[in-house]
Amino acid sequence: MGELATIDHTLPPVEPVGQPPAASLLVDRGTHLGFPDRDGGATAVGSLAMVATLAAQSRRAPKTRADYTRIYTRFVDWLAGQLGRPPQAADLTEVALLAWRNQRETSGGRAGHGLAPSSLRTELAALRVLARKAGQPALALELL
Repeated sequence: MGELATIDHTLPPVEPVGQPPAASLLVDRGTHLGFPDRDGGATAVGSLAMVATLAAQSRRAPKTRADYTRIYTRFVDWLAGQLGRPPQAADLTEVALLAWRNQRETSGGRAGHGLAPSSLRTELAALRVLARKAGQPALALELL
C-alpha cells in the first residue's frame, strides 16, 4: 500500500486592507455588525460606523432603518470631520452628541436653518439608540 498524504488545513495570513471612509460602512448594511453584549448592545470596541450599522439594522420598520442610516451617515461623517479621522465607538461622548444637537438645532436644516422640531426629535431618538448600541446607555439619557 502507498503512503497517506497529509493535508495542511491552515490558512495563509490575510493582509490588512486600507480603512474605507467612515460612512461607506453604513452603505453595506448587514455586513459590518458589531458583537452583541449581554444586554443586546454592541461592544464599545471598533468603528462607530460599524456600531451605527448595527443600530440602524436593529430597527424593525424598513423606513426607520433607512431614516436611521441617513442620520448615522451624517453624524459619523460630521464627527469624522471634527476628529480628522474615522470615529471609534469610544469617540461617542456627551460633548460630541451635544455639539451635534446644537449644530442641527441652529443650522442643520434646509437653507442653513435649524431642523424642524419633529426632525430633531427623530434624530435624537436615533442617537439614543446609537448610544445604547455603543454600550453607553447613560448617554442616551442625556439626549432626552
